Amino acid sequence: KISRMGYPNRMQYSAFLKRYYLLGEGIPRRAPDAKAATNSLLNQLSERGIVDLDKVRYGVSKVFFKVGELSKIEEAREHRVGELIPVIQSAIRGYVSRKTYKKMFEKKFAAAMIQRNVRAWL
Repeated sequence: KISRMGYPNRMQYSAFLKRYYLLGEGIPRRAPDAKAATNSLLNQLSERGIVDLDKVRYGVSKVFFKVGELSKIEEAREHRVGELIPVIQSAIRGYVSRKTYKKMFEKKFAAAMIQRNVRAWL
């Protein structure tokens, strides 16, 4: 029935939160009340002009979207993930570089220690 009313896209509240929580501020990935968290997230997206709340309906266990609304949210998610990837990559590169430098420093220190001990022994 709801599909015939023009809401062909639907998602469970928990699945919607799990996928799109990063678009909102202060929205947990898993919330005890998924419906309220979804409502809060969609309100935030509406304020930013991503979603039109007139094209969204809330059911008992699912949120329903008119044609095109879910694709707008997905596009915003892809944009946000694209912003986060370089940050994550740089953090990982820094971590790997620090580990490599630490190993190199330890080898250099070990070589100096061996040289000092050999000189002291001779």
